[in-house]
Amino acid sequence: MLSARPTGCRHPLAVAYRRDITIVAASRRVVIGADTHPDTNHLAVISDAGKPLADAEFPTNPAGHDDGVRWAERFGTIVIAGVEGTSSYGAGLTRVLQAAGIEVAEVSRPDRAARRRQGKSDPLDAHTAASAALAGDRCAVPEDAPRRW
Repeated sequence: MLSARPTGCRHPLAVAYRRDITIVAASRRVVIGADTHPDTNHLAVISDAGKPLADAEFPTNPAGHDDGVRWAERFGTIVIAGVEGTSSYGAGLTRVLQAAGIEVAEVSRPDRAARRRQGKSDPLDAHTAASAALAGDRCAVPEDAPRRW
C-alpha cells in the first residue's frame, strides 16, 4: 500500500519557481525533400529518425522558394535537403536553401521498376527524396546551375 507523503515534503522531481533558471528546449532536427517541376515544387518534411511530418506544394518562383523554406523551418532545424533536379527545375530552390546555410544533396529519381511498384505522386516523390537525403542514398553534390531568376 502506498503511503501519503509527509507534510512539507515535495515530490523529488518537483522544481521550485526560481528566476535564475533558463530552460532551453532542443530544436527538432528535420530533413526535407523536394520533387521539382516547371511550375511547382512539392516539399516533404521528415524527422531525423525518418518519420513523415508534413508535405506541401509551392510555386516555382522566388517567393514560392522562400515560402517553402520558411514553412519547412516551422518543423525544426533543417539539417539537409534532398532535391531532385538541382541544376534544372530545382535550381532556384537549391540557391535559396544554400543561401540559408542548408546543405543540399542532389537526389536522383528512383529507378523505373521501383517507381512502378510504389506508384507515382508528388508527395511520395518528395518523401522519397527526403528519405534518400537522410540515408545518403542516391545523392550527389549539386552542380552550379544557370540562373533563371
